Amino acid sequence: MAKNKRRPRHLAKQALSVRRWEALELRKQCLSYREISERQDTDPGTAYLDVQIVMKEYAANMRDSIKAVRDREELSLDTIESQLHVTMAAEGLDISDRMKIVDRILKVKTRRANLLGLDAPKKHVVQVEDARAMMMVYNNVVVNIIAKSVPDSARDSIVAELGRAMSNAASRMKTCLPEQSM
Repeated sequence: MAKNKRRPRHLAKQALSVRRWEALELRKQCLSYREISERQDTDPGTAYLDVQIVMKEYAANMRDSIKAVRDREELSLDTIESQLHVTMAAEGLDISDRMKIVDRILKVKTRRANLLGLDAPKKHVVQVEDARAMMMVYNNVVVNIIAKSVPDSARDSIVAELGRAMSNAASRMKTCLPEQSM
């Protein structure tokens, strides 16, 4: 009876995992997929897939770890908030003590909002009309400042220079910002 020369399945999977992690380490050393495949005696497509698979596994593990940390932190915040509410319900507290407890509850809620990403910064987009309006206001403010602080003899040349600068800015804005129909 001939012996089966194949490795047991768990050893084959283990060797595959080792090869994939080695491919990732080689890639981190800036080797090309072709160089990795030459070192591992595989083809470049396999080297690429090995690196991609390990990176996906690593990302999945990181997501699980991050979720576990968030869950523990949320549980901790729940416990603290519950204790604060129990303390708030106690009789005999004066108004300053109650205000301190309210402040702590708000801090716990703020921490929870930050943890869950509820207070993430919002991206504000300046519309073309807003940019033009801001430019007009800025221009008027600068002209008023010049009118109040610059002698009459120099005022005209400064205002003319300001007009050229604003015109240049407006033309640059036209190239950066699309026209919008009004």
